[in-house]
Amino acid sequence: MSSIQSALAACRSLSAPPPLAPAANFADVLRFRAETTPDEFAYGYLGFGRMPDRVMRYGDMHRRALAIAREIVTHGRPGDPVLLIFPSAADFIEAFFGCLYAGRMAVPALPPHTEKERRRLISITRDCAPSLAICGTGEMDAVLAELCAAGVVAPPCREVDAIPDGIGDASPDLPAVAPDSIAFLQYTSGSTSDPKGVMVGHDNLLANERLLYQHCGSARARWLMVSWLPHYHDMGLICSILQPIYAGRPAVFMSPQDFLQHPARWLHAVSDYGATCSGAPNFGYELCRRRASRMDLARLDLSTWEHAFNGAEPVRPRTMREFADAFASAGFRYDAFAPCYGLAELTLVATSKQVGAPVVMRRADYAALADGRFEPLHGDGRSIDVVSVGALAHAHQAIRIVDPATGDPRRAGAIGEICVASDSVCHGYFGRPDATDATFRAYRSDAFPHGMLRTGDLGFVDDRGHLFISGRIKDLIILNGVNYYPQDIEGAVLNVSDQIRANRLAAIMVERDEQAGVVVVLEATGRFDLAALAPEIGREVWDACQLTLSGVIRVKKGEIHTTSSGKIQRSTCARMLADGAFTIEDAYLPDTARAWLAPVIERCASVCGEPSGDAQAAA
Repeated sequence: MSSIQSALAACRSLSAPPPLAPAANFADVLRFRAETTPDEFAYGYLGFGRMPDRVMRYGDMHRRALAIAREIVTHGRPGDPVLLIFPSAADFIEAFFGCLYAGRMAVPALPPHTEKERRRLISITRDCAPSLAICGTGEMDAVLAELCAAGVVAPPCREVDAIPDGIGDASPDLPAVAPDSIAFLQYTSGSTSDPKGVMVGHDNLLANERLLYQHCGSARARWLMVSWLPHYHDMGLICSILQPIYAGRPAVFMSPQDFLQHPARWLHAVSDYGATCSGAPNFGYELCRRRASRMDLARLDLSTWEHAFNGAEPVRPRTMREFADAFASAGFRYDAFAPCYGLAELTLVATSKQVGAPVVMRRADYAALADGRFEPLHGDGRSIDVVSVGALAHAHQAIRIVDPATGDPRRAGAIGEICVASDSVCHGYFGRPDATDATFRAYRSDAFPHGMLRTGDLGFVDDRGHLFISGRIKDLIILNGVNYYPQDIEGAVLNVSDQIRANRLAAIMVERDEQAGVVVVLEATGRFDLAALAPEIGREVWDACQLTLSGVIRVKKGEIHTTSSGKIQRSTCARMLADGAFTIEDAYLPDTARAWLAPVIERCASVCGEPSGDAQAAA
C-alpha cells in the first residue's frame, strides 16, 4: 500500500462531507480547515518514481503558507502581483495560499523550459510588473537569465525552499483581506505577445466554487478528486485544486507530463483511489480512447467515477461515445460524462451537467445550423449531434443569447453570442480599462445595470433550457453567405484517421485575389499518406457540412498552436499561413483551387515537392 493510500484509509472526509468554511475570502477556507481538521488528508501527489509520493495535510499547508506569506509582505505593497513559477502543483499550492494570506495577487506561470513558455513568462512579467517572484527548486537562475536577456526588469526572486518555516515574534503582520480584493491574475491563453490578465476576486472565487460544489457532487457521501490538469490553467487550479479544499474533500494529483507520457496512469489512478470526480478537455479522453487497446482493462475499475467533466475545448459527442464503449468493461458509464462550459473571465464554470443527471444530446438539422438556428432533424437530411453543456437554471446567474452586433436577445433555438451576469464574473483585465468595459460591462440595461460579460462564444438555448455551444465568433467561417463552424469541419476530418490528433488540426478561411476557400491545416503521426487520404477527408467534410475544401495541408509537428488547455488557436494558424510561417510537409490541392491557393502555400518553407491533387479531391 502506498503512502497516499495509507493516508486516505484514515481520511474521514473521504466518506462524509465536512461543513463548508464560513469564509469572507478564500484565504479563510484553508484557515478554517487547518483550525478544525489540521491532520486531515488534503492532497496526495504521485511521483511515479521520479520523486517520492507526497501527502499534504491542512495544518502543515497552513503553517507553510503563513511562512511564505511573511516573506511576501516584506516585498512591495498589498495588492501587488507576485509571480509563482512552478513546474508542478505540489509546491505551488502552498505558495498560492501564501499570496492569499499576504493580500497579494498570485500570478501562476511556468518555468521557461520551452520557447513558448519563455515568451509567455516574459510577456506576463512585462504586463503585471510583479513585486516578487517565487520559484520552484532549481528554477531561479533560468528565470532571471531569461528575463535579463529579454531586457525585462526582473523582480526580487526567491526559491520556495529557501524561505524558512520559522515564524518569530518579529515577523510582520499580515494585512486584512477584503472580499472584493483580487486573489489572482489568470492570464488568458491568447497571443503570447499581448496576454490579458483576468482579475479574479476572492468574491468571484467563492461564488464559482459554490457553483462547482453543486454541480460536481462534492457534497455526496463519498467524494474524491483525481487530476492531471495543469495548476497554471483555470480548470486545473479552480476545479481540481481549489474545489477539494473548498469542499474539505481529498484529492490526488499527477503532473500533466506524467499523463501525456502514459495516459493509462490517469485511469489507473481513478481506479486505484476510487475517484468519484475527475476530468479533462476532450483531447484527454480521446488520447485514452486511442490507447485503450494497449491497456489492461481487467486491472481497471472505473465504476466509482460519477462525474467525468469534459470542457475547456469543444466537447465531441463521438469521443464521448467511443470512450464509454472502450471502457464499459472497466465499469465506466456514459452518463458519468459531464460536459461543461466556462471561461477565465467567468472565473471558470458557467454551466455543467450535474452529477447523476443524464447526458443531453440533440440531433440537429445541419442546414438550419448553417442558417443560424437550431432545429431538430426531421426525416433523412444532413444532421449533426450537439451535446448540452448544462441547463441554465441557477439562482445566482443569468445567461442570455444575444445578437452580437446589437445586443438584442435572441429567441430559443437561435444562435447568438452567449452573455453572462453572475457573481462569478471577474473584475476585468489587469491594467486594461477599455478592454474591461467592452468585455465585462456590455449591454447595460435596467435588468443588468452593471452590464453583462461578452464571452465571444456562439451558442443557443433549446426549448428545455439547455445550453449548446456552436463556436467562437472570431473563428466562424462565412463562405458564400453560409455559416460554417470550424469544429464541425475538424470533427469530420478526425473520422478519417487516428493519426490526426483532435487538437492538432485547424479549419481556417483563406482569401487571395478575391478568391476564398476553407483549408484544413493538420499535424499527423507516423507514415501519413496525405495523397491517399485527402479525397476521403474531402468526402467526409462534404457529407458532414456540404462544404468543398480548397486544400489539406500537413505541417511540421508542433507548429499548430494551442492554448494551455488545448484549444486550437485558429486565428494564429490563419496568420501563420498568410505570413509563410509554416513548414509544409505535404499539401493536397484540388485543381479548382490550385491557381489561387498555390501561391499562398509557396510562401511557406517546404520539405515536400509540388502539392498533389486532382479535381475530385474534395467533391
